[in-house]
Amino acid sequence: MSKNTILEWMMGLIVLGMAAAAFHNLIDNVNELMRQKKIKKRRKDAN
Repeated sequence: MSKNTILEWMMGLIVLGMAAAAFHNLIDNVNELMRQKKIKKRRKDAN
């Protein structure tokens, strides 16, 4: 393998890692939003 191939492979891994992290953050944010909506609903029901 040439140095260029290794560099491209590492860059690909970094990009994949960043994409995975962003996707994970997005899922966490959606879950948090859903949780907050459920809490608000419960508060309305309690009142």
